[in-house]
Order: sequence, then structure tokens, then C-alpha cells
Amino acid sequence: MVLNTAKLRFLTYTLCLFFHHSKAVVITGGQAAVNQNIINLIKKQSPDCSSDMHQKSWLAPSLHEQMIDAIRPYGYFKPTIVVNNEDTANSCHDWELNIELNEAVRWHNLDVSLKGEGTALFDLRSFLFEHGVTKGEVFSSLAYEQLKSSLIKKVRENGFLSAEWQETKVQIDGQQADLILILRTGVKYHIGKISYVQNPKFIGENLVKKLVKLETGQEYRRAVIEKQREQLQRTGYFSTVIWSQQVNDIGVVDLLFELAPADRIAYSVGAGIDTDKGPLIDLEYINQRVNQRGMQFQFQQQWSLDSQHIQTKASYPLLGRKSVIWQQWAFDWINDSYDNRLEDTIKISSHWLMRRSESDAWKASLSYGDYQFGFAGELKRSVQLFTPMLSWSRVIANDSIRPTSGYKTRVSAEMAHQSLLSDVDFFQVSASHKHIIPMGDSVRWLWRISAQSTVVDDINELPFSYRSFTGGDYTVRGFNFQSLAPKNSAGYINGGQHELTLSTEWEFLWRPNWAYAVFVDSGNAFDDVFDSHTATGIGLRWFTPIGAVRFDVAHAIDSSLDRGFQFHFTVGSDL
Repeated sequence: MVLNTAKLRFLTYTLCLFFHHSKAVVITGGQAAVNQNIINLIKKQSPDCSSDMHQKSWLAPSLHEQMIDAIRPYGYFKPTIVVNNEDTANSCHDWELNIELNEAVRWHNLDVSLKGEGTALFDLRSFLFEHGVTKGEVFSSLAYEQLKSSLIKKVRENGFLSAEWQETKVQIDGQQADLILILRTGVKYHIGKISYVQNPKFIGENLVKKLVKLETGQEYRRAVIEKQREQLQRTGYFSTVIWSQQVNDIGVVDLLFELAPADRIAYSVGAGIDTDKGPLIDLEYINQRVNQRGMQFQFQQQWSLDSQHIQTKASYPLLGRKSVIWQQWAFDWINDSYDNRLEDTIKISSHWLMRRSESDAWKASLSYGDYQFGFAGELKRSVQLFTPMLSWSRVIANDSIRPTSGYKTRVSAEMAHQSLLSDVDFFQVSASHKHIIPMGDSVRWLWRISAQSTVVDDINELPFSYRSFTGGDYTVRGFNFQSLAPKNSAGYINGGQHELTLSTEWEFLWRPNWAYAVFVDSGNAFDDVFDSHTATGIGLRWFTPIGAVRFDVAHAIDSSLDRGFQFHFTVGSDL
């Protein structure tokens, strides 16, 4: 009989919980954050809580007092709370509440200062503004606590590791809140001993020391050390780079870097398709550590219906004073047969690559290539070119899958001269920019512009790979790949000296990871007179971990080049 009674009680409690979770408190007035805090408070009450919000127990204050306390952190100290259905509600979980916040407490006098060596570390006025603590702003205890936490964190990360609060106080008088924050920064810390641990040892210690661009005696800044960690991670030598610190004396911090090896050998096989080049296959072999001095080796083969490319590349770090410069030696064999244009290339190159940050990259190259090119059925020309090249690129994005804000910029210049082992004199400069701008929570505006100009006596003396072509997935949709360019006397698409393309696109997110787009593309490749060709279209976007999958349908506006609807399919990052 006792067992049955226990079962009955358990069933009754379970049913109470079920009905408790099926009910919802209704609140009018207040603010979204305040109301949610009240709902969370009521959810914590027992299923049979009283419908009288003023009822007290010897264990806890009344629910009315608890709700007042839940509202105060948002700056409202004298709210009015009314239960509209107190007489008919079975419990507090049935309440229909009306909340009048009344007049808010606002920040008035703000006395925030740094004392010690770091007095002028940064602009405190801007710091307060960023945290929503300004005169006349509604008082928020959450903002106050975040301000305190962020301030002492920023001071310590900038080298004042012994910073301590001298005084922290908020005094509320009527509808005004006065703030006093005084932080003693202490002394500025400097880097002491720098140590490295490899487990197991897999790379030369001298190389590791030279890769780390930190020096004993320099000022401690956490951001600088973290940037160094990121640079080490990008070398490809390490799977993880972890750093820790030890304060050994007043003003001195020792650093320890723990390094774990990345896989020495890596293979990859990739396959894809786009409407410019058709099916694509990519094979790659990488040796990340050929020797203890950091040499790397890469073999890559890319294949499509109209192009084959084989490249071997050896890389090793040249250790500059402030950054690592990578030197690469490359051998390329390329066979292209777009439309009826044929080109075979054998090229050896030396590249120097430098990254001063995660977003910025510089590249300088010296290349010597033998180019055999011509139209199908005709005798090929042979040209040898020795080409110095310099390029700079920057990529800023707030997300790698679907950035809602960011841009990509690239500028390059390349030349050849007969006095420098070349058969042709030319100078070529190119630039491109793509920008993503948020237009609300679910809309992005994407626009891009690209241009190229070549100074040469006769464009026919240059290989096709140095001429300008537009049209296709990434330039002007609505036209076939490289179909927009001047033609020769035989009617073949010959390529131009210059090119200019522009695009604007609006993208609308209509469900998670899916969006539709409308766009207009325009541009052309030309020799003397720019005559733009324009197309408009719509598209579907699917955002995956490997990038956006894009399916576009475009139609040329130009009646003379109307080829009906053109379909475009691409996969990859937006930036």
C-alpha cells in the first residue's frame, strides 16, 4: 500500500510538471530583456506556486520582491508590476502580467581613471562609449560589470600584469548613478626568457628560434604574442602551437611555446565542376618537412577538358627581421586549348612571399618561360619571356562560410624587356576589388570591379595567357567563358590589351544556409574603344562548409550577342 501511494505521488508530480511546462506567462509592457528575465524567474518556481505575488515564505522573499530585483539591473528601480488575472490564475505560471518600468536611473558623474605608468595607455572616453557607459545613458549593472572586466583585461593584456583596482563604486541617488573606477596599472612588464618544447623533437631548434620574432627585453603585449602564435601555425610545420607565461619577477614575464608536429606527408584528391571549364580534377602531394631546416616540397596536377597543369614547388623560409619571407622555386608545365586557341608553356620561377598579417600578403616573382601559342590549324609562335612581377592582396571577412561584411583586393604589376632575356617588351598592371556590405539581417550587397591594362607594341606578340578576355562564371555571366574580346581578321577571338568588368548583386537569405540572388554583370576586353556588354540574371545559393554552391541563370541584354539563357555553376568562397 505504501508503494502504491508513492507511485501515485510520483504520477501526480509528473503531471504537474507536464502542465507546468505547457503553460506560459504573458507579459505586456516592459522591455524584451526585462520580460525574458521575469519569465526565467517564474519558470524556476514550483508547479504549485501561489498566484499571489506578494505572498512570502520563511524560506524566500515574495515573488514580487524577486521580480523587482530582477528588473533593477536594467536601470529601473521603481517598476510597477500588476497581475491582471490574479483572481483566476491557478498559480504564478498562469499569470498575465503588466509591467510599467517608470523612470530609469541614468549615468551622471563618471570618474574613471588609470593611475601609474599606464596612465595614458588608451582613450578612456572612447572605451566607456564602446561599453554603453556615458552620461545620460540608462544605468545597467551588466554594462558596469562588463566595463570593469574589459578595462582590467585590456590593461593587463597591454603589459601591466599587476594592475589592481583601487576603488570601484556605483552610488545611486534618486534617478542618477555616479561611477567611480580607479585602476592602478603598476609597472610595465617586459619579455624575459623565451623557451620552446617539442614533443617529439621534429624540427631544428635554430629554425624555431628564428621563426619566433620576439626578443628578450621587448615590451609585453598579449596581441603581439598571439599574432606570433598564428604566424607559427601558418607555416605548416605545427599541428598546434600553445603558449603560456610565467611571471618570475616584478616586470619580467617568461614565455613557453609548446609545439606539436603537423603530419609530414599529406595527399589530397579533389574533383569538381564549373561551367567555365567543365569537370575538374586536382591531385596533390605535400611534404611539410623535407629536412630539419624547414624545406617543403609540393607536387600538384590539375586537369580539365581544356587545360592541364603540372607544378612542382620547393619552399623554405628566409628569416627576415620582423617577418618570415618564404622563397619558392617552381617548375610549371601548362597545356591550354580554350576554343581554338592553343598554348603550351614551360616555366621556371622563383617567388618570395611575405605575410605581415593574417589578411595582407605580398608576392615578388622572377619567371622565365617558353611559350608556344597559336590558333588551331596554324603554325604556332614561340616566345621566351623573363618577367619580374610584384603583387599585393588583402582579404578581410567576418566569416569564412557566408561573410556578411568584408572585402578582397588584389593589385599586381608584371613586365618584360628585350634587354632582360625576353623576346617582347610589355608592361601589364591589373587590379580587382570585391566588397560585401550587409543590408539588414538577411540581405547582402555584393559588388566587384576588375581591370587590366597592357602596354605592348603588338598584342599578337604576347601569349594568350597575357591577353585580356572576359565572359564566364567569374567575370560577365550570361556569356561563354572568354567569349568577350576583340577578334582577328579570321574571326577568331584574339584577346585584347585591356579589360574592365563590373558586377552588382543582391542576395536574400530565405532560410538557413539558402539564399536567392539577382545580379547585373557588365564588361568587355578591348584594344582601343571600350564597348560594354551587359547581362542580368537570378541565382540560388547554398552555403556549405566548403563554401557557397552557386547556380545562376543569366541573359545578355545586348541583342547583337544574344545567346539565350546561359547557366553558370560554381563552388567556393565569396572572398
